[in-house]
Amino acid sequence: MNWLKEFVLYLYVYCTDFCMSAANLIGLSYYEVNFYMFCVAYPLLGIFSTWLYFRQRARLRKRTSRS
Repeated sequence: MNWLKEFVLYLYVYCTDFCMSAANLIGLSYYEVNFYMFCVAYPLLGIFSTWLYFRQRARLRKRTSRS
C-alpha cells in the first residue's frame, strides 16, 4: 500500500509542477492557471462530454430504428 501513497504523491508533484510551468510560460499566476483549468475548462469538458454522449446515443437509436 506504500507504493500507492508514493504514486499519488508523485502524481501530485508532477501536476503541480506542470501548472507552475504553464503559468510561467503563459505569464499568469499559479492560481489563475488552476482557476482556468478546474473552474472553466474541466466543467466545460464535462458539459461537452455529456452533450456528445446524448447526441451519439440519439444518432445510434435513429440508425438502429431504420434497420
